[in-house]
Amino acid sequence: MPKRVPPTRFPDVVAASYFRSINKLVQEAGKATLSLYDTAVKSEMQKDGRGYVRDDPFDFFKKLTSHIKKAVSIVYSQQRVN
Repeated sequence: MPKRVPPTRFPDVVAASYFRSINKLVQEAGKATLSLYDTAVKSEMQKDGRGYVRDDPFDFFKKLTSHIKKAVSIVYSQQRVN
């Protein structure tokens, strides 16, 4: 008679550890994003408005998005994930 294979259990410890690691990275990325956003918007709001051109607000958010993308990529770099 062949041996019966025991039922497998979901690796809860591994899943919890993975969740904590990913959650930590997401929190760091969120902090970096908010920090960049706060400093960029604060400096933008201090302008007097004389130097604005029609597309300037869009250019500002395009540059800000680029900076956020760089900051988040640093948080999620291979050295940090490993």
